[in-house]
Order: sequence, then structure tokens, then C-alpha cells
Amino acid sequence: MKKITLLLLAIFLISEGFASAGMNGIGIDELTKRSSAVVQGTVEELTPRWSEDGNKIITTAEVRVSAVVKGNERYKNKKGGVVEVEYEGGEIGDIGYKRADVSILNQGDHVFMFLKPGSAEYPGAQAKGRRNSVAPEDMPHTIVGLGQGVYKIDRAGMAKKGEFSIVSGHEKVKPSLRIEELTRMVKGVK
Repeated sequence: MKKITLLLLAIFLISEGFASAGMNGIGIDELTKRSSAVVQGTVEELTPRWSEDGNKIITTAEVRVSAVVKGNERYKNKKGGVVEVEYEGGEIGDIGYKRADVSILNQGDHVFMFLKPGSAEYPGAQAKGRRNSVAPEDMPHTIVGLGQGVYKIDRAGMAKKGEFSIVSGHEKVKPSLRIEELTRMVKGVK
């Protein structure tokens, strides 16, 4: 009986840990307000690397910008250009690393992304060593809201989020909508 009780306690504690690791839902308004830029584009190249501490894989995606939905004039000049987007996850050789709250990008994906300057390896800080010498729009960016800040656009013009767990705020999240509606919603945020 004691072994069963310990086993049930262990299962409960593990499941509580997973539940607390889930995200709170973030609506389009909040994603837009937290973003320095909202862009639409195509993932052209993916470059994974080991973090400096060797504990995780960081991938840099080069996204060719087809539209700047939100951003200052310097971001608008990115149309036709490339924005580097960093996120935790990817594959190096036979080793893969994936976070449940991050959308993995694939070469050729058509995406709609909520972005801010920064580094996936150094959260809360701008890219190490490039802080003062590079304009924010030319730095690597991270995805606002992790998996919630990326929509993949299919051939029918539907913008769809990847799969991730939300513990609260389900009503805020728009998992799928037409790209025109998503664009209109972002442009309507004051």
C-alpha cells in the first residue's frame, strides 16, 4: 500500500509540474502591443546551433518579409528583406530539441509573426555583443508569446497556430482565421 501511495503521489506531483508549465492564452491585441514588428513572410533558411552552455539548441530562421503589418519606418524598409528570428529548438545531427510552447519552423513555411528584438539564448536581453552597434530592426528577433506568436499560412489563405498547451485564457486565442482578418485585427490595435 505504501508503494502505491508513493507512486500516486509521484504521478500527481509530475502532472502538477506539467500543468504549471502551460501558458496563459494571449489575444491578438496583447500580442500586437508587445511586438515591435508584425510581419508576414517565408522561412528561407534555418541554422541551428548549440547554446553557449551546450544545454539546448537555438535555431535562427531567416524570414523573407513580404508584408510589414506593424512596425516603424525602418521595419517597413524590411519588406523584401530578411529578418532573423531565433527560437529554442531544432535539430543538429541526430539530436533534436523541442519545447512544448515553441512553434518549430520549417523551410518554406509562409508565416505571420509577432516579433521583438532580442535573443532566444539570452531572454530579456538584446543579442549579446550587438546591443549598441545595430539598430533594433537589424538584430535577431524572438517571437512574442512563443508558440502563440506564430501563424502558419496555408494555400487557402488560412492562418493557423501550431499546437501548444494553454492553462487559462482559451477564449483569447484565435487558433485559425483568414489572413485578411488577422491583418485587419492587428492594424486595428491602438
